[in-house]
Amino acid sequence: MKKFSVIVLALLPLTFFACGDDEVEPLTASDISISYQQELIVPDNLYSGMVIENNFIASYSNGIVKGNHVGKTTAQLKKRGSINIQVKSTINSIKEISREWGTAKSLLINNSELGDFVKSSTSGADVYGAKSSNNKVVYMYSFTNNVLSSSSLVVHKDYINELATYLKERFTLIDGNYLTGSGIRLAAGGYDSNDVETATTIMAVTVYNENFYLVSFMPNK
Repeated sequence: MKKFSVIVLALLPLTFFACGDDEVEPLTASDISISYQQELIVPDNLYSGMVIENNFIASYSNGIVKGNHVGKTTAQLKKRGSINIQVKSTINSIKEISREWGTAKSLLINNSELGDFVKSSTSGADVYGAKSSNNKVVYMYSFTNNVLSSSSLVVHKDYINELATYLKERFTLIDGNYLTGSGIRLAAGGYDSNDVETATTIMAVTVYNENFYLVSFMPNK
């Protein structure tokens, strides 16, 4: 039997109209933050009629919200306006790299969460990279006219299990071609939607060298 978490809500005190004795229901229900594949029971009186904007990120059915893929989306409630839903990763060893195409260079290369970005001296393109503290992951951004045009990860084979989960949490993986490492199979491509036609990002995995995999993220043009 599945185990469900129960969301804890911070509700404001009840208020009353001066024109009658009817109580006004508590104000807007709380935002939701859950992990990938987590299922959360929510009170029907607060979240009834929920319509989630992006069902690739999260879904709602019979009083249960499920985190389908890592990301953020919004939901409309029947009588209470909108709430935010965030689905968090279960992987800590590989950090989130931006796939927000068109973001200004200055906003990304100063992101201390990923490390210190240095411009590549071996590429003629406008490419910056930052290494993780243990040198197992390299985060790379490519810019065109000073805005983000693609991003990539170079991941050591020691992290093959974590990489497989990282990609599964964020993408619909394409069946067919596979890479093999440490007994784990990685799909060679994917997209960040239920349907490739509506995806904003296309992902591809290739072998960088005998020790590293290269994961490339590109706009779906």
